[in-house]
This record gives sequence, C-alpha cells and structure tokens, in this order.
Amino acid sequence: MGLLQRIIAPFRKNGGDPDGTLRLFREIYGRGPSKSGRTVNVVTALEVATVFACLRVIAEGVAQSPCDLFRDRAGGGKDLAVDHPLYLLFALSPNDLQTTFEFFETLVFHAGLTGNFVAFRNIVRGRVVELIPFEPGTYTIKLNDDRTLTYKLRRPNGQTMDFPQEAVWHVRGPSWNGWAGMDLLRVAREAVGLSIAIESDQAQLYKNGLRTSGTYSVEGSLGVEQYKELREFIREYQADQEGGPLILDRAAKYLQETMTGVDAQTLESRKLQIEEICRIFRVMPIMVGHAGNTSPTFASAEQFFIAHVVHTLLPWCRRIETSINKFLIGERDYLAGVKAKFNLNALMRGSFADRQKAFAQMLGLGGAAAYAEVNEVRELDDMNPVAWGSGKPEPAQATKKPNQADSADNPQGDA
Repeated sequence: MGLLQRIIAPFRKNGGDPDGTLRLFREIYGRGPSKSGRTVNVVTALEVATVFACLRVIAEGVAQSPCDLFRDRAGGGKDLAVDHPLYLLFALSPNDLQTTFEFFETLVFHAGLTGNFVAFRNIVRGRVVELIPFEPGTYTIKLNDDRTLTYKLRRPNGQTMDFPQEAVWHVRGPSWNGWAGMDLLRVAREAVGLSIAIESDQAQLYKNGLRTSGTYSVEGSLGVEQYKELREFIREYQADQEGGPLILDRAAKYLQETMTGVDAQTLESRKLQIEEICRIFRVMPIMVGHAGNTSPTFASAEQFFIAHVVHTLLPWCRRIETSINKFLIGERDYLAGVKAKFNLNALMRGSFADRQKAFAQMLGLGGAAAYAEVNEVRELDDMNPVAWGSGKPEPAQATKKPNQADSADNPQGDA
C-alpha cells in the first residue's frame, strides 16, 4: 500500500472525511497527476515561470492602484471618506503584518490561482478593525441548507474552527455555482501539467549534458559481474567526467534511441505553453516578457499596456470593489453614498503629447468647448492647485482669514 493510500485508508473506514482533513490534504498536494504524468498543485504550479509571472503582473497591477473610499456629495461630486472605519484599512494597513499593497497582492494570488480569497473580519464594537487572510489549503467552504456559508479553518496545531459567513470576507474568482470560485488548478490542470513536464524534461536533458539515453553495445556476451562493473563504470563516468569522451574496449558502440531536444521541438513547445497559460489568465504575452513572433513598436506596445489595464486589471478591480461595497461597507453606508473605487488613472496615462492634447481640449483651447478648470487638469497629473489667474501654486497654509482684505504682499487674494 502506497503512502497516500495509507493516509486515506482510515477516512474510508470511518465513513469519509467528516472534518475536512482529507480534502485539505488534496487541496495542498493535488488530486493526482495530470495526463503528462506531473502532479499539479499550488506549489508545483507556482514553480512554472509563466504561471508566477501572470499572477504577479495582475497582483502588482491591482495592488499599485490605490483603493480609496469616497462619499458622494449631495450636490454632485465626491470626497474621500476619511472618517469611515474602513478608510485606513485600505489606505494604510489591513492588519499588523501587511501593508495595503501586500494585502491586495496576496488577495489576487489566492483568488487568481485557487478561485477564492478568504479573510477573517476582526470586528470590534460593530466596526471592522482588521482583515486577516486565510492561507489556501487551510480551510474548506460549506454551503448550508439555508444558502449561508460556513468556513472551516484548520489551525497549525491541528484544531479546527468554524466561522459563519458574517465573520469572513470572501472574494470569489470566476464561479460556476455562485458561492465558490473555480479552482484554476483543476480547470487548467493539463496545460499547467504540460508546462511542468516540458520544463522538467528539458532541465533533465541539460543535466545529462544534452545526451539522451541509448544503448551501449559490445561484442560477445557479458557475465553478471561484468555487466554490473560496466554499469557502475558508466554511472561514475557520467557523474565525474560530464562532457568528456567515454573510452570502452571490446569494440563498444553507443546507439541513440530517443529524440534530441531539436527533434522534440522543445523550444516551440515551451513558447506555445507560455501563450496557452497567458490565455488562461487573460494576460497578454508581452506583459510576461514574451513578444511572440513579432516585435512590438513603441506605439503598439503602449496600446498593449492600455489594453492590459482595460481587459485584465479592470475586471479584477471591479470584482474587488463590488465585494467591498456589499460585504464590508454594507447596504446602509452604501446608500448613504460611501463607495470603494480603485484609481487606475496612473496606469492609463498615454504619451506626454497625447495627454497635452487632451488637456488642451478639456480647457477649451483651439476652439473646443471647455469642460474642466485648470486645477482639475493639474490634479490629473498630481500637481498642486494654483491661485486663480496667478499661474503659481497656492501656499500650503492660508496666511489670512478668508474675509481679510487683500494686502500688498498678496495682491491676488486667497481665491
């Protein structure tokens, strides 16, 4: 009986997996090999360079975009909701160990690879004061008869804890059943498994000095002891004299029996798998350093980057925003005008010439109707506002009261 069979045998005798231990084991170590013969799980998948690169480019793109809480104004417009209890969690730190950047980066890694991100909501006096992520593989999700969810967490000491739906924040990836995200490692098991196999086999090929297996043929017959001596000699030679000539007597000949790396088209296969995994994550290959058969120009690369924001990052940002609005902000505050919003403006900036042309149109230069003021345009480039008509930045602090008359030192006033 194998190791895995010995582990799961007690669960079969005891009527399945009542506490979820077997399911957790399978979540971490996989449910068996793919058709390529390679086991696909969280650990092996992250060791594939393209999988890690795709997750990283999405996670860092989301994390570097500020997630702000706004409150709508009664007459239009909005202001930062700095007095809301969730504001500092998303502006500074959601917990004692992570910054906001690290938190959202972890969120995308978890949800992007396993389909779910779950964090414990530490609620004090009715307010969420901390968000603590659960590591994938340490919890299971159960749908109850009343359509509520229960989250069973297994702690490092082996103890289990049940958390009701109200105690956690759950961000789902693409979902089939509506209450749990689809596990990418199950949906794309064969594509990831093939990438693991290709990388592993090519690494083994280089380990052997680009020499494939074959047969050593000698004249006459070998006795048992002679066979063992020859086998040990070849093993010792391969370990100590890699790349050097092998000298054998008795007219020995080497007959190659397998394909070379060129025959197997390893490079072409690796390129194809890069594109296949990028399709799974909806990431353009150029974002992971793979240009394909064409070299993009500066103009086309700029459009690729903008398309990456629109078609790859924006869906993730909207997924997280709507989850924050529903499960953290709540219906009462949302109806009062409090909303979460990722700021992707910095990622959407085009070339300097294009931005200047757009700003000129916003200000009404060139005969177009103006629909923005100078300070609104300056804010788009993170510049401080200027006093009206002066062209100079406003001072950091006012030096006089609003109703005070203009003085010679301040001829433009405090407008």
